[in-house]
Amino acid sequence: MSAPFPPEWLPVLHPRRGGAVPPVVPGREESGLGCVDAARMVVALEGAGGGGFRHPRFALAVRARIAAADEDVHREVLETLAGLRHRSRAEDTLIAYLAPNETAWVDEVCAGPPVNAHLRSLIHLMVHTPEQTRAPGFEVTWPGDLIDPAKLATLAEGLGEHLAVLLEERLPGLTRVRHRALLFRALSHLPGDRAYRLLLRYHGDREGSAELREATRRFPVRAARLLGDDPSEAARHLLHFHLMAFPELQDDRLRARAGMHGRLPVARPRDLPGLLRASGGPVRMEEWADPGVLPRIRVRGRGAVLPQDAVREVQALLASGRGDAVREAVDRASLAGFGWAQFEAWRAVGMPFSGTWALTCLGRIGDDTTALRLAPIIRDWPGRRCHPQAVEGLGVLEAIGTGTSLRLLAEIAVLARFKVLRRRARERLARAAQGLGLTADQLLDRLVPELGLAADGTVRLDGAVLDFGPFLRTFVPGTRPLPGPASGGPAGERRLEADVRLVAAAEARRLERAMIEHRLWTPEEFRALAAHPLTGPLVRRLVWSCPAGEFRVTGNGAYEDLRGAAVVLSGPVDLPHPLGLAVFAREWCTALAGVPQPFAQLERPVARLSDAERDASHLHRFEGHRVPAGRLLSLKNRGWRSGERRDGLEQWISRPLPGGAHLVVEFAPGIPHAGHRPPQHLTRIRITDRPSPQDGPAPAFGTLDPTAASEVLTDLARLTARPQ
Repeated sequence: MSAPFPPEWLPVLHPRRGGAVPPVVPGREESGLGCVDAARMVVALEGAGGGGFRHPRFALAVRARIAAADEDVHREVLETLAGLRHRSRAEDTLIAYLAPNETAWVDEVCAGPPVNAHLRSLIHLMVHTPEQTRAPGFEVTWPGDLIDPAKLATLAEGLGEHLAVLLEERLPGLTRVRHRALLFRALSHLPGDRAYRLLLRYHGDREGSAELREATRRFPVRAARLLGDDPSEAARHLLHFHLMAFPELQDDRLRARAGMHGRLPVARPRDLPGLLRASGGPVRMEEWADPGVLPRIRVRGRGAVLPQDAVREVQALLASGRGDAVREAVDRASLAGFGWAQFEAWRAVGMPFSGTWALTCLGRIGDDTTALRLAPIIRDWPGRRCHPQAVEGLGVLEAIGTGTSLRLLAEIAVLARFKVLRRRARERLARAAQGLGLTADQLLDRLVPELGLAADGTVRLDGAVLDFGPFLRTFVPGTRPLPGPASGGPAGERRLEADVRLVAAAEARRLERAMIEHRLWTPEEFRALAAHPLTGPLVRRLVWSCPAGEFRVTGNGAYEDLRGAAVVLSGPVDLPHPLGLAVFAREWCTALAGVPQPFAQLERPVARLSDAERDASHLHRFEGHRVPAGRLLSLKNRGWRSGERRDGLEQWISRPLPGGAHLVVEFAPGIPHAGHRPPQHLTRIRITDRPSPQDGPAPAFGTLDPTAASEVLTDLARLTARPQ
């Protein structure tokens, strides 16, 4: 057997090559048959079903008896099975399953066309060469095909290290913790470099980290060699602990790679800041935070480094949230490097909750390099079921507070795959903006990702020049995706195109919201917005206004009015709503004919309250209408927010209004979370001071800003419109 798998996995092995022989299943009349008759019966029973595997335990027991039979009986069984071959694809598969040591039979089955799920499972239990796994008949159609300890043990016995190739392809598609843990456990038992390197790649995964440590203990020589060749910080920390456990493996190269420091000048106690002098009893830290593993911290203004007792004092201060005090006492660059190494050591042991301070302290002692390293890890964490750590990581980027860290935070707010992570990043950005004396939108304007694009929309990637200019000049979010310059290209180009789409769509939504909320830009802010490679093409497809009048931005960056005359930005710049445009709205439509706007501005539908509605606190025009539940839920795409569920039902939806008020639409009988969603009756529409239903007096709708009233009326008109 190629790998010492745990006995509880009950491997369905090839017994004639040294594997275990499972007992015949008792309680069946057929169990008393001889090997030849039993084999003939399996083929007859299973083959008659056209490939439906109806008696798997009986077939397994017969396979085991055939493998354990003496040579004469075994030869007779093979002769009988050979005479039953070539009658059907299903029977040939069953025969090869009963005699997996007949390599030619297995090769023939694997070379055939793909089969159904039942027969595919049998093929998984008979292959024993890498060539067979590359044949058309061997398929793993979904990662769950391998989620079986017996099957994994059988494949490992037959394939050895090549099983790591199969698992490497399937691991990214697994999301359940127990499934990933099973595959990681299988990898930890496999000999060979590929399996260990794969575990090392998943060191940030909790299950992967645990099995990586097991594999390191199980194969110490291989682990020392591969860890010594791996450049990552996680490998360095793991190598240090490994060499401490196996001192006979130490040599000069591995000791240097593990950071086992030689003699370095150590600061004398009187040279240490008072904050870092021993406070009395020894400071106890967890094993992964051993100062001997971590880079040394230099004393500010001196060439000496802190002694280990002082480093433990530093760790205690960091764990208690006093990172600012530590930063002022030592060399900042070496402290940032120490903090990152400490963070990687925490990741390498599975990120125990008690050591979360190793992450949070980076916000106080980290720098731009820390932020650049941390951002991709944060984006990856939710996919590894580490969402709490990802949220903490957002706080670290906010706390670092440099332009680089905030720009990375803004990229996560737009480009992260996980909606909750994007929302939390936007919340962090709003807090950071408040601390800087800016609005959230002002900060976001300064942090729009450029994605490497030049001012003309081109970018050089892997030697090729991609031109996103024409694409950005026609891109409209929410419509059928237009082909971009990287469509069908290499993976890196397609990923860049996807990021360009996401950023452009997010900026178009922000501009639309700015139009509705009457946001103003200073001339300097507007010039920066118009010059940005991603927001500039959006700006040039809209109509703007300033104290000098309405204008557009031309392709060469000039500001021109409707007649083509130059406009000077003499004051705040506004993105006017159709209600606020001057009498030239129709002329602007003609001037921009053929230019697709990133959202409806000039041709945006407008609506007005009637005289009676201005004085009313209810919108009787829409109350009582019966609407599909799906239409109500689709309002969330236009800035509406779901209400809290009561008794499992959603019974209202709200929209924020200028000044902190909310428009609340109540409906009945309510929308369940899942299952059938019946049509809803709109029962009450009112303005409230919080996003939930309220009784008592309510403000009149005449208090609404005309633009907000138009947007609300348009949404409700679409909601209640009859299907055409």
